[in-house]
Amino acid sequence: MGAYPGRNQSQRPEVRSPRPAVNGSLSPRSPKTGIHTPRLPFVKTARLPGILVARGAYSSIAGARPERQVLCDTSDLNDYRPVALTSVVMKCFEKLVRDFITSSLPASMDPLQFAYRHNRSTDDAIAHLLHTTLTHLDEGRRNYVKMLFVDYSSAFNNIIPSLLTTKLGDLGLHTSLCDWISNFLTDRPQSVQVGNCASSTLTLNTGAPQGCVLSPLLYSLYTYNCTATSSSNIIVKFADDTVVMGLIWDNDERAYLEEIKHLENWCQENNLLLNVSKTKELIVDCSKKQERHYQLVRISGTTVERVDSFRYLGVHILQDLSWSRHTNSLAKKARQCLYHLRRLRDFRLPSKVLRNFYTCTIESILTGNITVWFGIAPSRTDKHSKG
Repeated sequence: MGAYPGRNQSQRPEVRSPRPAVNGSLSPRSPKTGIHTPRLPFVKTARLPGILVARGAYSSIAGARPERQVLCDTSDLNDYRPVALTSVVMKCFEKLVRDFITSSLPASMDPLQFAYRHNRSTDDAIAHLLHTTLTHLDEGRRNYVKMLFVDYSSAFNNIIPSLLTTKLGDLGLHTSLCDWISNFLTDRPQSVQVGNCASSTLTLNTGAPQGCVLSPLLYSLYTYNCTATSSSNIIVKFADDTVVMGLIWDNDERAYLEEIKHLENWCQENNLLLNVSKTKELIVDCSKKQERHYQLVRISGTTVERVDSFRYLGVHILQDLSWSRHTNSLAKKARQCLYHLRRLRDFRLPSKVLRNFYTCTIESILTGNITVWFGIAPSRTDKHSKG
């Protein structure tokens, strides 16, 4: 944080005495996950169960929710993230601003940022990563690729509005638009209510609220100058999902390690914090005859864990670039949905309803990122066709 104004670790909302009970507060703890799941019935008023609406022009509803649906300690505040639910009118206006910003950006800006780009999707990000890897491996038997899947700690919450507006001005956006975005992100009053306990109001001057329409785009613009410094390295981004790729020749990893050091320095300059415990490294090396000694990657003195597979943008990438784990995962999910389809058929629902259910649930699972993996996984097509 340094000299930047705004929120820090010590600025947490102070919990006040309990208020009258709110209907539909946190549900009982799940026996499988060990965490409470908020119940959100149909919204009729400005007050939601377990959530208190903060006042102000750009105020937001902040509901504390678990970061992941896994077994965790419910008393650990780091496992919860506030999700801002702004008004419907504000969401519509944010969409207009988002479309205007997107249309005003230069076409050559950050070509390896695949989020919020015309005719770009997660398929393109994954395809570019795999194509670059395979091309480099085909150039020589002594070549291999190292991928560092970077994870940031509360990336959206650490955006500095003044630094963001400076970058937006460098991209050619109008001054009035930059000033509006700065006003949108600063002096945001927010309070949280969980069950019968309500927090005091806290004014936020850093970060882009999670849950707002504009936040992912603003983050991608905030990181547009995070690019590779060497021709042997590539940084692929989809919003905050970042991969640093090192194309290694003859066991020379110096450029790759220097790139990671440069990324550390860039994060410090831009108030972003690398989460080393969730950052993973994967090595793709097709040479089976040679025994290599790969150098360990250290960030802030901590060694990055090396894995044999990683789930990136919904796709399981293995170190041998096979698709067995990914296709097995898809087949398992599809079979689970087939049970519900059979139950609907037992209720004698019209065939049109059954087809819609199949298209929306089962087919959407089987065709997710299919352009990336289907052509190179011919041995698994029978399992998918059978469901």
